[in-house]
Amino acid sequence: MIGVSTNDTQLFVVGYASDGTPINPVIFLTLPFAYTINTIEIYGGDISNNSIPGMIESFDVEIFGPNGTFSDSFASLTKFGPGVNANGDLVNTRATLAGSKLDGVPAFTVVLSNFAPGTFNWVSITEIKLDGDLYTANPIPEPSTIGLAALALGAGIALRLRK
Repeated sequence: MIGVSTNDTQLFVVGYASDGTPINPVIFLTLPFAYTINTIEIYGGDISNNSIPGMIESFDVEIFGPNGTFSDSFASLTKFGPGVNANGDLVNTRATLAGSKLDGVPAFTVVLSNFAPGTFNWVSITEIKLDGDLYTANPIPEPSTIGLAALALGAGIALRLRK
């Protein structure tokens, strides 16, 4: 569980253990249906006396979906509020997938990894929000389209019977 409020944050260590072992948290987000993801928002926690929230500088995204596996790195992140950390920096981070290798790629699972913190070796996350659209491989026609097709078929049969 990530967190249940802006003050209930989880801290993830990023970097290396004392024995040199790399530490890299990986977060798996499983979706109930396939979605094309437009943005990923990572909320850092509205903790004004802490300098860690909002310090995510980059991260990788991997998408597993009906069309295969795709990945991209995101370093051009948008910081947003309303909260600020002890340094006065905005505490939330947004990655926009438009224009990336993941633009329009349907996802059943989204994996976030390779977090690069800007301060210390910590990443603070209270919530992760994926914004996107339900993916349909073969769109179902609108009822009006079906009605027009039926009308055209009926007119075609009527004309044929008159001859």
